[in-house]
Amino acid sequence: MFGNYKRQLRLPAPGKETFFLLGPRQTGKSTLLREKYPESLWIDLLKPEEFRRYTEHPEYLRQEIMSRDGVSFVVIDEVQKVPRGSSSNF
Repeated sequence: MFGNYKRQLRLPAPGKETFFLLGPRQTGKSTLLREKYPESLWIDLLKPEEFRRYTEHPEYLRQEIMSRDGVSFVVIDEVQKVPRGSSSNF
C-alpha cells in the first residue's frame, strides 16, 4: 500500500543562498541535507563539544570556514539549540 515517495523539495545549489529547513522531528531533514550537500562543512549542535565550542567562541565558525579551501556551503544542524538572547554572535 505504501511505497517510496520521491521528495518534492527544491533546495538551492551550494553557495547560492541561505535558508532554514524546518519540519517535524525525525523526518529526514538532516539526511536530506547530507545527501544534497555532501561536501559542506557540517556543524551539529546536538554534539555537546560542538555546541560549547561555537557558543563560547562564535568567532571559531568564521575561522574554520576561512581555513577550508573550497567550502561553499555550511550546514548548522539543530541551530535552534542556540539560546535566545545569547551573548554570542553565533
